[in-house]
Amino acid sequence: MNFRNVSILVPYKSDRGQRDKIWAWIKKRYELIMPEAEICVGEYKKIPFSRSAAINKAARMSSRDIFLIADADIAFDTDCINSALDLLSQYSWLIPFSQCRRLTQKNTDILLQQDYRITMNDFADETEIITDYSVGGICLLSRRNFANVGGFDERFKDWGYEDNAFQQAMDKICGRHHRTNDTIWHLWHPLSVNASLVQANRRLYHAYYEPASKTEMRNSPLSNVQKNIRYSRAFRING
Repeated sequence: MNFRNVSILVPYKSDRGQRDKIWAWIKKRYELIMPEAEICVGEYKKIPFSRSAAINKAARMSSRDIFLIADADIAFDTDCINSALDLLSQYSWLIPFSQCRRLTQKNTDILLQQDYRITMNDFADETEIITDYSVGGICLLSRRNFANVGGFDERFKDWGYEDNAFQQAMDKICGRHHRTNDTIWHLWHPLSVNASLVQANRRLYHAYYEPASKTEMRNSPLSNVQKNIRYSRAFRING
């Protein structure tokens, strides 16, 4: 499939080490397996890092109508994106995987020595299989729907809960997501998580995004999510 109308939005923060090596490999892979796609890197250099702000920055750089939001440490085969693109006219947004396989440090190093166009499904790896139906990693949606929810909430700092908040916003305002039965791979790098910021993000999420009940989600068109987005967000993007 042609990816001419797709922008790949990548939130990024350099670590002058493993993350940079991974992103260099992933970026070259995109250039070879998705040559028509536009790569928009939202590099965020402030402290603390904000993945939300980095994604919004990347979105502002885009000139395409379809957004593929993908973390810089995630690899996938294009089959999963092709399948999701075929379904985008039927759903408000897609999470194009059900399983995430986490590569070990050893096998990440091996992968980085492989041809950039390698089929990930053929890569023999030692992984911890994650089957919890994560909402992070990658997602596919229209530029218009991204604008309709105001992008990512930049009050979330560092990593943690910003994906959950975005899911709630998209599901409530634009329509529930559809998940495909595909696989993505997470490349190993040292963790750098600020526990206090994660807890602050958790409190923010529960205060503004987590529904009190399924009934509230169905029956409250002006839920906390929509009020928050409508009145408290500064993010704008051309629809």
